[in-house]
Amino acid sequence: MMSDRAASTAGIHLPQAGPAASGEAMRRVAVLAEELGYADVWLSDHLVVPTDAVYPPSAYVYEPLVAMAWVAAATNRVRIGTTVLVLPMRNPLFVAKALASIDQMSGGRVILGAAAGWRRSSMHWAFPSTSVEPERTRPSR
Repeated sequence: MMSDRAASTAGIHLPQAGPAASGEAMRRVAVLAEELGYADVWLSDHLVVPTDAVYPPSAYVYEPLVAMAWVAAATNRVRIGTTVLVLPMRNPLFVAKALASIDQMSGGRVILGAAAGWRRSSMHWAFPSTSVEPERTRPSR
């Protein structure tokens, strides 16, 4: 059993990808995490799974915003967050509206982690017409 201090800062990633993933599995893990005193549950964003990724290329990955709403409806206290939401691949107005809606309906439990992506190739999927490497570039002096 975790101490109250440890429980107040611990989080867990939900089963969102691969053969064990399902809406029911995410719901059960989130409810159990809440019962055990975990502070938050987490989801990742993988719009496209490349063939050389850790996940098998055929692995289905549940959409994180939809999964956040699903988990928020099944829980009462635990915070629900994205480890990284790949913003360049998404419509910013839709993301803002969806997250604000989930946050309002969940009583303010949404945590947003956002970035350009988890792989260099993610930048090229988002911006295919650019030949500039998006990392570590700066104007010449």
